[in-house]
Amino acid sequence: MCSKKIEVEDWTDEYFSIMEELGIDVNFQIGYKESPNPDEEIKWTPYPHNEFDGIGGFANKLRSFGWPINTLASSKDNAPPSLPSLSLMIVRILLYRLTRKKPKPVSWKFYNKDKQSGSSQIFAVLLDKTQTQNLVSAAKLERVTVNTYLLKYLDEIVREMLQNDQKSNTWLIPINLRGAINRKSDESNHLSFFPSRIDRGDSLEKIQQRNDKRLRQKLHWLAWYFFNIKGKRKGRQGIENIVKKSLNNQVGLVGFFSNLGSWPHENDAEAVKKIAQERKDQGSWYLSHHGKPTWPIGVWVLTWLGQLAITIQVHPSISNDPEIGKKMIEEFIEKVDHIAF
Repeated sequence: MCSKKIEVEDWTDEYFSIMEELGIDVNFQIGYKESPNPDEEIKWTPYPHNEFDGIGGFANKLRSFGWPINTLASSKDNAPPSLPSLSLMIVRILLYRLTRKKPKPVSWKFYNKDKQSGSSQIFAVLLDKTQTQNLVSAAKLERVTVNTYLLKYLDEIVREMLQNDQKSNTWLIPINLRGAINRKSDESNHLSFFPSRIDRGDSLEKIQQRNDKRLRQKLHWLAWYFFNIKGKRKGRQGIENIVKKSLNNQVGLVGFFSNLGSWPHENDAEAVKKIAQERKDQGSWYLSHHGKPTWPIGVWVLTWLGQLAITIQVHPSISNDPEIGKKMIEEFIEKVDHIAF
């Protein structure tokens, strides 16, 4: 059961503004490379997360380049579910939180608790159209999404390179809420998230089943309601309390994994491809964000005109190796190359 689509004063903007005031860099980066020349560097532009989410920021950048981006991807929900429809799940979560054992901190091989701020180098890889299609086909063959396919092998690399023996990892997965909520602009923050747990040795099927269950349970809507009810009742102080609790959380998450999907939207595809041909465009696009100490690994995925790009940033609190992101990208390509390419 869904309630009527609503226009909201979403408190996500305020969340990122408060983080920025506390010294946390909340900008994400949009990168553009004009040609396939391997010697050409990606040109990065910072975008404030208190004004844009990834989809909105990328749409803004493409529009500034003259691309006809009129339709953005939307949620499968056409409105937020009603709170009463989520009541059973709320009870289950409360009971779980009361009875569960205290979670253990992530066991990093290296951890500098004093390194709370600071950024790290961005490392990116661009698959060609054949590699991208092979990756999509490999995921379909396993009956899983591309997200699940990528996340499994990235998680394995994180365990091998950055962690001690770790039973479970939890990744934060952003969810696009466009189409279910209305904001002042289609470029504004329209997001929530759900936690994706991956246990050591999990199969692709197991990860997919667990993520599907989380989405059916609508955990991302519970998170969205909690956040915005807190803001409505307690105002800015309520959001600030959430931010500070998050920053003081020593258990933390491994990182976040965000896939902006395939661009352009099918409604815009013909017009975009026509312009690409006229411009003889060979450009590629990337997004990146470095995360923070309590979710220190940032992974972004984006497909533009049939080519999939992946970026990785590792927060300096969990590695003193400035090349760790590059090594992770290389290991990932080698791992996936044996399987998909």
